[in-house]
Amino acid sequence: MLLSIGLMVKNEEKYLDKCLKSLQVILNNLDSELIIVDAGSTDNTINIAKKYTNKVYSHKWNNDFSEIRNIILDYCKGEWFFFIDGDQVLEDCTEFINFFIDNTYKKYKSATINIKELEDSNNEDLFSISVAVRLFLKDKDFKFINAIHEQPLLKSPIKNLNIFCKHYGYISNDINALKIKSIRNIEILKKELEKKPDDVYFLYQLALSYGLTKDYSRGLNYITQAYDLIKHSNDKSNYIYIYQTLCILYFNLKDYYNLEYYSKEALKYNTTLMDIYYFLGVAQKNYKKMHMQYLHSSHI
Repeated sequence: MLLSIGLMVKNEEKYLDKCLKSLQVILNNLDSELIIVDAGSTDNTINIAKKYTNKVYSHKWNNDFSEIRNIILDYCKGEWFFFIDGDQVLEDCTEFINFFIDNTYKKYKSATINIKELEDSNNEDLFSISVAVRLFLKDKDFKFINAIHEQPLLKSPIKNLNIFCKHYGYISNDINALKIKSIRNIEILKKELEKKPDDVYFLYQLALSYGLTKDYSRGLNYITQAYDLIKHSNDKSNYIYIYQTLCILYFNLKDYYNLEYYSKEALKYNTTLMDIYYFLGVAQKNYKKMHMQYLHSSHI
């Protein structure tokens, strides 16, 4: 078999039908299979999954995303593996299918797709885009690591596929869903940090999780710890996401002095970051305004 598509799901009834429908064009055009592992759903998730495949399995959830991802791999028969989540929906899959049909896949060991991180359930034109490696040659070394924000042990060369996937999982106006996910993520991340207290990636993810719940001060505490660990690195461009998170948190805290400082530092290592230029402009405009107000009040 050429391709296995694997999903881990838990209480995904809201978007799962749309997700699985979007995969049908791939399953209909390639020698492929769909594997779904449920981790304890209490809603209609399993019934929806069984409409699309008879390869639906249940496993206990142990607060470890990589464990479930690797269980999925054990079920897969495909030479290649593609994973997607139950709150994600593929758009045009033509380039994905052609990657295999025209034998391009034989030149690569991994491939990326573009994730549209939707911001508002009422307006799907509001989104940011991230690039994620989601397609892999499933050799004997391939697996996932980390209990949360799991990382695949990918290999090069990597093909960048120009296809898009809508992600509904962190929509800002779905407050209840954000809170549930953030509490879950924070719990797992803190346990992982007990094992690896100087893990920059876990500190960064904790900062993001607190940011999602608008607990910006606590988020700042963790991203500052991450910054302290990387500030003597020889190549800070590898950690530009730390600077971006610092800027986001200082922006939300309206700390324009530090926002200006870290925006300028970020641009030393990457001059292409449009969001950082925006933060720098906001910081300088507001810092200047605050300074003028101070001068005016001190002369009254």
